[in-house]
This record gives sequence, C-alpha cells and structure tokens, in this order.
Amino acid sequence: MAQSQDTSTEFLTSKGFVEENANRLYELMQQKMHCDVDIVIKNESYPVHKIIMVAASEYFRSQTWRKRNNSENPKVTLTNISSEALQWVIHFCYTGSLELKKTTVDDVVSAASYLQVDKLIDISLDFYLKHMSVNNCLRIATLAQLHHRRNAWNIAFEFCCKNFMEIIKTVGFLLSNYELILDLLKSEKINIFSEEDVFRSLKLWVNYDRTDRIRYFPSLLEYIKLELLNLQFLTTDVLTFCSTQANNCQERIVEIIRRHSSSEKKIISKKPKARPSTLRVLAVGGRGPTYASMIEIYNPLDDSWRNLFEIKNGQTLVEFGAVIVENELFAIGGYGNSNSDAVSKFQYKKL
Repeated sequence: MAQSQDTSTEFLTSKGFVEENANRLYELMQQKMHCDVDIVIKNESYPVHKIIMVAASEYFRSQTWRKRNNSENPKVTLTNISSEALQWVIHFCYTGSLELKKTTVDDVVSAASYLQVDKLIDISLDFYLKHMSVNNCLRIATLAQLHHRRNAWNIAFEFCCKNFMEIIKTVGFLLSNYELILDLLKSEKINIFSEEDVFRSLKLWVNYDRTDRIRYFPSLLEYIKLELLNLQFLTTDVLTFCSTQANNCQERIVEIIRRHSSSEKKIISKKPKARPSTLRVLAVGGRGPTYASMIEIYNPLDDSWRNLFEIKNGQTLVEFGAVIVENELFAIGGYGNSNSDAVSKFQYKKL
C-alpha cells in the first residue's frame, strides 16, 4: 500500500532580513552604487534608488523623471526644501528611522509635508507632542489638521484651549490660519477669564494683517458672545474697532448696546450661555483651626483649585462682606482685620 505524500507547509521568516536589506540598500546609496535616478537641489545632485523613493513618497510617485541624455540618470529638481532636509528624508526613506531634535524638527516636517512622506510626518508629530508648549502647539494643531491626523489634532487643540491666554501672546497665534482661529473662537473649552478676552484675541489676529484678514472679521465675530461683554467695553473697544473696518458689523453692535441699556427683563434674559471657564468660584478667608489668609479660585473647565493671593501683613478675613466688580474682589469689614471698617481689594483676573 502506497504511503500518502506529506504536503504540509510552514511559513518561515528570516529574522532581521528586512532591516539588514534596508541598511544594505542605504550603504549602496551612500556609495552611489546601482542608483538609477538623481534628485537635484540647486547645483547639488543626490543619486538614489528610484524604487525606494517612490515606495516611500507620494510626491515621487507622481513625478516624471526626466532624462537629459543617455549617459545620465533621470532627474527630478526640487526648489522648496533645503539640501539638509532632503538628506534627512532620504535617510528615513531607506532606514525608517531618523534622529529628531527640537532645532531640526520644523525643517523635517516641512520637507516631509512637501514630499508627502506620511510615516515621517507621523513620527515628527509624535515628537512634537512629546515636546509641546505654548510656542508650538498651534503649529502642531495646524499640521495635524492638514494631514488629517485626528488624534494628534485633538491633543494639540485641547492644549491650545487650556492655554488660550498664553498662546494669544505668541507669534504662532498671529501667524495662524483662519480655520484654526475659527475653531478656537467656536470652542466652549477655551480657558479665559471673560468674553472680552476672546474679542481682544480676534482684534490682535486681524490687526496683524488687516488688509487680508478684515474679510474674515464678520464671520469670526459671530462666535464672540457680544451680549456678555460689559457696556463700556462694547462702546469703547468693540464699536470703535468695528467702525474702522470695511464691514457691516456696526448695526449689530449698536443693537446689543441698546439692549444693555434697556430695562426690559425679556431682552436682558436672552444672553447666551457663558463659556465654562468664565464661571469661577472664589474661596476667600474662613475659619478653621486657624484663621485663613488665602484666596483660592476654582476653574470648572479643568476641575482645579488654584491659590490666588495670600493676604499680607498677617491679616485674616472672617465674617466679612464681599463683592466682585469688573474682575476685582472687594472684601469689606469682618473681624480678623485690625479695623472692622477696612476694605481690601484683589484683582484676580491677572492670575
């Protein structure tokens, strides 16, 4: 009786072969061996293996490689990136790795974006996120949005919102595009002290390039909760600024000013809901084992308490009257002070 033939198969993988092969290809490129195309920047030429660059880059996949004569490799000429940035991209396309630094990542991302090397964009964004600050978070958000990296966008945008009062002081904010400014002004999560801060930020952004950006002003103004601005600010800042612009926003501002001045409760009650970060809770003084001498503020946006002031001169505040007027806290009377008629004033907006 004939024995049945063994037809079993097994899938085997050579460990490290792909990495070793990639390194070998990179060495061949460095030695300019078997290179079949050239990438040219200014007067410098970089011989590479076409199949490697085409596999890694959407840009090179779409290029027509032109051959000047029979003795030369086909060439593609680049004008929008530096020679150094191109060498970083080539290194990554061959090896899948790259040493990134804070001083070079901007150039790497610019080159990777231009040449459409998706994986290099991904690791650059990961590097950015690890080193995110108020100075680069807007750029990270812009890059993530441009390349449809939703997770990176969410992380960067949340950071921008949380640090809104700091980012509006940066050059990055002034250079931001309309779409990012729109997203920020629409967000209920921006961390501000008052709605006036939002208008001030819009004014800063528009004035940086007024000739071009004035066309965006009416649409962006729609996301400022003008009804929450105090009457003096509306009159002296908002109306004055609008009157210098080539748009039709003045009528809306004048109508809101009229509402502010009206005593009709129905009109006053139509105010929009305030952004959560403007709804602060202050804890002032108090009595426990010892008299308290600290003023603290609670921010519901990030569920946090922060110390604002420590009352100086050994004073304490117990059983006093308190009132807030235009971001200033007045503590009146009480005992614990040497004078029960004393009035203490604290400007908490600066914190």
